[in-house]
Amino acid sequence: MLERRSFGYDISSPAGIVKPMELHLVADTNLFFEFKPLEHLLWSELAADPIIIVLTKPVVDEIDKHKKSTGRTRDRAIDIFNRLRAMLTSGATEAVIQDSGPRVMLRRMTSVRPDPKLEDHLDYGKPDEKLVGIVATLAGQAAGYDVKLFTDDAGAAGTAADFGVPFQLIDPGWRRPPAESTEAKQLKEAKKDLAMYRSLEPRIVIRCETADADGVVTVVDKVAKPLAELEVDALSEALRAKHPARADFSPPPTSTSTDVWGETKTIEYSPQSDDEVANYRDVRYPAWIETCRQSLRGLHVGRDEAAPLVLLRWAMSNDGSRPAKDAAVVFTYVANKARFTSGFLDSGLGVAFTAGYVCLQILVVLACISLICSKTLGTRIAKAIILVVIGIMSGWALAGLHHVVHAPHGQANVWHTYLILYFLPMMSLVAASGVCAELLVVICDHLYEKVAARRLPATSDLPPVGA
Repeated sequence: MLERRSFGYDISSPAGIVKPMELHLVADTNLFFEFKPLEHLLWSELAADPIIIVLTKPVVDEIDKHKKSTGRTRDRAIDIFNRLRAMLTSGATEAVIQDSGPRVMLRRMTSVRPDPKLEDHLDYGKPDEKLVGIVATLAGQAAGYDVKLFTDDAGAAGTAADFGVPFQLIDPGWRRPPAESTEAKQLKEAKKDLAMYRSLEPRIVIRCETADADGVVTVVDKVAKPLAELEVDALSEALRAKHPARADFSPPPTSTSTDVWGETKTIEYSPQSDDEVANYRDVRYPAWIETCRQSLRGLHVGRDEAAPLVLLRWAMSNDGSRPAKDAAVVFTYVANKARFTSGFLDSGLGVAFTAGYVCLQILVVLACISLICSKTLGTRIAKAIILVVIGIMSGWALAGLHHVVHAPHGQANVWHTYLILYFLPMMSLVAASGVCAELLVVICDHLYEKVAARRLPATSDLPPVGA
């Protein structure tokens, strides 16, 4: 397929300025039906200004046939004829498609006849060949501008190329999106019907009026964070620099004063003893620094600020077309897992404490089983008393361990809380272990008795031979 393209420029403009020449495009029918609307095409790609889209008689006749169709070309045909009607009503021969960059005009030229020189070679009864003859006529009359056939039809472009008629193929990127398939249209209609049926039912909409635009209610707890050990060291050094240990212990000079009664008073200062200076330098000043360090470590204690009460106000409406009778609205609250202290379980101390907790549980279970299975530790009442003592002691041990681990970091709570958290679980563990061990002993005794009842008699118990 041969395509001829030419771009003209006006060289009569001032030096250094190249001005694009005018371009007349004789449009084929496919420009209006197979491509995007004229206003949405990238006319600047043609490097011409202005651009005149010529609408001829064969194309108008083809468009007229599509007005009575039922496809998507019908709307395009009606739009073109509305433009033609407006031009005829106003007496204008052109309609503006684009004002600038470049300027694009639609011009009606339905009176142009095909070139008689090509009448013996072309069949003007065919719309495409008649359109090629019209382009030949307009190109022969052109002066100072280019005229081209503007088409996407390879057949029409090939005919133009055979007879030296200028043409330009429409850029495939200008095509309109493909039409929806039958299945896509049916799916769209089905979704539309489903939405309509759903609108016939109650539709409860609930929103929180106290939430922000994202539907979030923000609650802020201010938790005082303990100072890191490096921060305590830095503050202690700053305090030591501002209030250093005294090095000069020379007594102040003697002072003499006379009151209104003429009585003279003399004040003398005695020097500090070596023991007092040593006690200040080695004991009292370091103790004061350490007291300040302990105060800094516990600076966060008691400074937590709880969040204020949050009011959640909910609004509910029925956006459906039917009343909501016997509607039930369920609010579900999902809380985070509670933790004793923030970040403790992730620390090394948390891991050590958890390991100790598990080991103590294993020891308690083994002790309970050994106690119940023992035949020398007295009656069941005595064993039960020992089990209670084991539960109490293990609960106290865990509570004390947790207190010791947390207290240096300012995270220890009241003792009775830990007693409840550890004493009750350990007592439950002891009771469960004792019951399981007792059941094990009963089962073993029962099995032993059955085996003993079925064993063979001893040799001494057999009757003598010949008896």
